[in-house]
Amino acid sequence: MMSNKHNDHIHDSELINYIKSVPESEPPIDFTRSVMQQLAPKKVPFWRKLLSWFTNPVSVSFSPAKVAGGLTAAVILIMVGFIWGADSTKNDQSSAIRFIMNDPAKEARSVSVIGSFNNWKPEGGSMRYDAEAGYWILESSLPPGNHEYSFLIDGKKIQLDPRAPMIRDDGFGNRNSMILVSDSNEQHL
Repeated sequence: MMSNKHNDHIHDSELINYIKSVPESEPPIDFTRSVMQQLAPKKVPFWRKLLSWFTNPVSVSFSPAKVAGGLTAAVILIMVGFIWGADSTKNDQSSAIRFIMNDPAKEARSVSVIGSFNNWKPEGGSMRYDAEAGYWILESSLPPGNHEYSFLIDGKKIQLDPRAPMIRDDGFGNRNSMILVSDSNEQHL
């Protein structure tokens, strides 16, 4: 009795010999077109296309010349944005703001306004004392936005503005008074 392996080998060799004996011929010229016409296009649902778009990898290729051109265009756009932004800030008008700290007995020798608008430095924020009114005053102009500030008394002591209705914690254990300046040159507290 012969094994199945031997029978498989005989069938394989017969098949190989048959294939070798078949004459070679070229398919008809319109063979591909006729086969493709008989195949109905498969309609893929939208959700499957979307899923495929999200899950299939995408290869990206670039050339140094295209990258250089893109970078040049990006730099030009950024520069135009800065120039346009600088021109638009010239049109923004600052609002006149009056800071007042009551001190009827003139206990302080000097008072300055320090805040987010002057990098928390007393230079340029010195207040003058009005003896008749009994308070320190500084008239300044601020751009629109939210500004934090405090009074610096005698160069050492920082004090909140007791007249400011809004106080903000700066996240470092300090609290600051707040002033809101709108675009319409109005001061809101």
